[in-house]
Amino acid sequence: MKPRLEIRVSNHPGIFKILVLDKVSSEYTEPNNGCRYRVVKSIKGHRTTRSFKTLREAVSWKNTASLSNPVIEQKVIAIAPLVKQPLFGDMYRKYQDCMFPSYEVSTLEYKKNIGVFFDEFSTIPMDAVNPDLLDRFILNKKRQAIINGSKRCSFENELRELRTFFNWYRENGDYKFSNPVLKRHSNLGFIRKPVKKNKKMTSSEVNMFLNSLKKNCPQVYYDMAVVQFYTAGRIGEIAGLQKKCIDFKNESLKIQYTTVWNKNKEFVCLKDKPKNGKPRFCTIVEPMKESLSRQIEASVAECGYVFQVNGEPIPYRLIQLNYNKALRKCGLGNKYSSTHFLRHSMASITRYATGSLDSTQAVTGHSDIEMVQHYAGTPDNRQKEAVIKVLEFMKKDAA
Repeated sequence: MKPRLEIRVSNHPGIFKILVLDKVSSEYTEPNNGCRYRVVKSIKGHRTTRSFKTLREAVSWKNTASLSNPVIEQKVIAIAPLVKQPLFGDMYRKYQDCMFPSYEVSTLEYKKNIGVFFDEFSTIPMDAVNPDLLDRFILNKKRQAIINGSKRCSFENELRELRTFFNWYRENGDYKFSNPVLKRHSNLGFIRKPVKKNKKMTSSEVNMFLNSLKKNCPQVYYDMAVVQFYTAGRIGEIAGLQKKCIDFKNESLKIQYTTVWNKNKEFVCLKDKPKNGKPRFCTIVEPMKESLSRQIEASVAECGYVFQVNGEPIPYRLIQLNYNKALRKCGLGNKYSSTHFLRHSMASITRYATGSLDSTQAVTGHSDIEMVQHYAGTPDNRQKEAVIKVLEFMKKDAA
């Protein structure tokens, strides 16, 4: 292995980064002392090269040096102006171009919405974005939020995005840059503690909700809720459930697809993997069998979705609207809302009915999927036993 390597610096023609071989680790690293960058430049037709400790010095010399007199040249280096700092807006756009293509649709939309929050920084040089500037910025945003009666609790999401961006800039722009987002900014942006709604129904409350849904809403939402509860599924997974994933013969269904909605709760696309990236298998118990059979029989044949309205995927707003309506009708509207409470409820009831944390993890899919699922394509025995126990428990409670 060569004792020294030189690698071209991206976006800086003629500048090379110097790496030396560490004899202990046998890996190339930056020199601990001395010059880290070498510049090759033609001055008045003569090829000239110099080495520098920092990239900023190397760029400065490359952009300004034009004299062949070594003595005068040294003076030029000493008084050369610093490289003009890039603007926050320009670098943030480069960050978006680099990072955003890899994001999922929902994450991309979320990131774009947060990016608007930083528009005020667009024309500010990167080195001018310091902790004091962020103090004033956060306090001003907090003041506006309070005056406007915003339900916002803090600015933690925006600060998290800023930290991520500044760390990216340090890696890809200026390694000397110091991230200006500090812990104190989280404290400055705090407005109120978020109100946490209970998401864990008792078994009697689940029965109340399902009965209300069946009585007051279209059949499809009751059937959807039954399947969501006994699979402990996320609503996107149930809304995206495909007919080809239902195996009545082996009494199992495969949670593989997820529906993606935008911020307006409209259908965007069907993602071919659940949140954790791994499909899981669930036992089809009797209530689920009835609901699944009914929906498949009533569905438009050309549509692959189990749960559909007029042959189209169901928008999230309709699911949420009907779930909340059923909650209000049965007197649970003040305690619960939206759709995720069924997943939490199944987890808590499973733990109570079985007394087993392993069974609860098997039901929710939070633990690693067993190899038997990958090869056999059938539900985990723990999941099957747990769901059957919950079904018995629910029937006993409803009697």
